[in-house]
Amino acid sequence: MSRQQQMHYKEITPAETVKRLKKILSDIHIETEEQWQKESSIGTWALRVVLKGTNIGTNGKGVSKEFSLASAYAELFERYQNDLLGNVSDMGNKTQYAFFSNYDEKFMSAAELIDENSEYIKHYFKVRNMQDSTRKERIAAFKKVQKVDYYAFQKEDSYLCVPFYSAKNKKVYYLPKNIYRLSYGSNGMSAGNTIEEAVVQGLSEIIERYIQRRLFIEKPVLPTIPDDYIKKYPYIYEMYSKLKENDRYEYILKDCSFGGKYPVAALIILEKNTGKYGIKLGCHPDFGVAMERTFTEAAQGQDIYQYSGRSIIDFYNCGVEEETNMYNTYKVGKGQFPYQVFGTDSDYPFTPVRDVSELDNATLMKQWCAEILEEGYDILIRDVSYLGFPSVHIIIPGLSEMTEAMDINYRTYNTRHYVCGLLMNPEKITHENTKYIIATMEYFMPSILENSIETYYPWYNKGDLPFAKSGMGSLYMIAMCYVIEKNYCEAAKTISNLLNILEDENNDCREDLETVHFCKGVYYYLSAMDVFHDTEKVKCYLELIMDKALTEKIFDIFEIPEKVIVKQYPAFQKVISEIQSMEADSAYFRAQESLKKAQVENPINQMSLANILDNDAEWREKNGKQSA
Repeated sequence: MSRQQQMHYKEITPAETVKRLKKILSDIHIETEEQWQKESSIGTWALRVVLKGTNIGTNGKGVSKEFSLASAYAELFERYQNDLLGNVSDMGNKTQYAFFSNYDEKFMSAAELIDENSEYIKHYFKVRNMQDSTRKERIAAFKKVQKVDYYAFQKEDSYLCVPFYSAKNKKVYYLPKNIYRLSYGSNGMSAGNTIEEAVVQGLSEIIERYIQRRLFIEKPVLPTIPDDYIKKYPYIYEMYSKLKENDRYEYILKDCSFGGKYPVAALIILEKNTGKYGIKLGCHPDFGVAMERTFTEAAQGQDIYQYSGRSIIDFYNCGVEEETNMYNTYKVGKGQFPYQVFGTDSDYPFTPVRDVSELDNATLMKQWCAEILEEGYDILIRDVSYLGFPSVHIIIPGLSEMTEAMDINYRTYNTRHYVCGLLMNPEKITHENTKYIIATMEYFMPSILENSIETYYPWYNKGDLPFAKSGMGSLYMIAMCYVIEKNYCEAAKTISNLLNILEDENNDCREDLETVHFCKGVYYYLSAMDVFHDTEKVKCYLELIMDKALTEKIFDIFEIPEKVIVKQYPAFQKVISEIQSMEADSAYFRAQESLKKAQVENPINQMSLANILDNDAEWREKNGKQSA
């Protein structure tokens, strides 16, 4: 193995990386806690690093404890410097600094964004078949749909934008942050010991997800990677052999390179006799690292064999091409892959990708960027290395979208943002606006990372939210909205569904017995109200079924239907104001303020990326190309 392969393409040792990152955190007085997972059956490691005193953090994984620790801290800096820690941003809340999230942000009108004509804006209108529309028509269409910034800042036709460097046009464009993030999320966010290492990591993530989408849409039968080829990477073959010691499962490594072009591999773990399976893709210019990632990521959060419980084979391919299904598989691996991935008669032969084992990250980055640019794409990169650890966000319009956000998606998120505002101030929830809460929560119910009640609230510890522990908080909130509407029939049905889930023995997230009893009492109260419409009669029955203390608790909450949410949910806007006034007691707000301070003290000119990214024809002729 080359030195680069031995180092897993890291510029310094993982121990040096961790030492560097812990020193940065110490200097800004941020403490962390490390929550380790047991060593997996194949010898890989995983952990979660969180801000001390919170549940906010990031995961790490690797072939050793050292690489896992470096992975977790690097991802923490990736998310932290990209201002993506926590569920809901603090947009609209200036503190002591004269900006909302980024020191180099600026507000632009729809006309200014359209006149700037970045590749992002071109793609936005292309997918709407509006590339040939007049300037006036595009401005009107943009303003009609994009409302999140208005809800956040109360400014008409004003969008918070941040600068990205265009590798194609060699200039800086401003992109609307609260609009592009719906399409790209964290895709392309990365960190590394050098900016080149960070860019290679970001491109690897983008290409991995691009190929995953192609699997759903094109449904190719993939070639299996031969054992003889896997043996060229002894540590990969060792992990693969350890897997095979457990004969309850079938294990397959698939070549997702589409004929050697894309350095992407997939690991399939299939539980025999059940149809259950899990598929994890991995990407890196070095195919050994690509295969490695399929193992380490499948073993993150549980032992690797449990990864087989992510999906179940369906020869009808029901829902495979649905955006929510694809998004769920990107983020947590849960969802339906097309059955064709299990086929044996492949659509193309196994073709090894180019050997890059003697190339460093700078060369890999140059080659990969050159290939992507020659395919006609732009590479928009934002350097966010404010704290001193190289971190970026890469957007490639037409290639790196996690989901192709259309107008209906934006309208839904407009409503979601409005709903979040209501939940922050529960006294504002009335019979007139409960329908928006119900519709929004039902719409997002299939989206695994957006359906929990916690995702509607800011970072603050949300453990006290009703039924949050079991993941049923949104369902309970829907029932409470029906109560405000005095629609006891639908409220009772919703609580009945919640009860069925709580009492399911296969439900991993169980509420305590007292909470389950409370839920039963709520069901009996609501169903009796639907039948009798008489609180005194309901009380007589409830006192017979439930004990006195529980009956009194339920009647205290439900006696005035309009107050059921106010009585059970905190006014988060008030809570946050109190915490902000006690900054020393808030790890999250300290971290936010430290990031803003670092931005002011270490401003970054995005044009400086030109010195790293620009590829001229002479360089490409001399060094060749890396297939993307």
